[in-house]
Amino acid sequence: MKDFEKKKFPISFKTLYKILLTTWPVAVAVADAAEPWQLSFQDPATPIMQGLIDLHHDIFFFHGFYPSICMLDVVPYCLSFFI
Repeated sequence: MKDFEKKKFPISFKTLYKILLTTWPVAVAVADAAEPWQLSFQDPATPIMQGLIDLHHDIFFFHGFYPSICMLDVVPYCLSFFI
């Protein structure tokens, strides 16, 4: 048992903390960043953000698709009063 008590963890927590502080900014730096005049979302880093982007695209597809179908019905009806 005394041999086990004498052995220490090979890397101290302070060293692990320093490694984390020096490598974490590098990981953030390679992430996608905004560009000037960007019109779309940045590349998603998580599945949750990918789901939000897909939801956004689905909502805006139907937001534009259904009104156009309704306009195809309504415009000829309205024009029939003037022609």
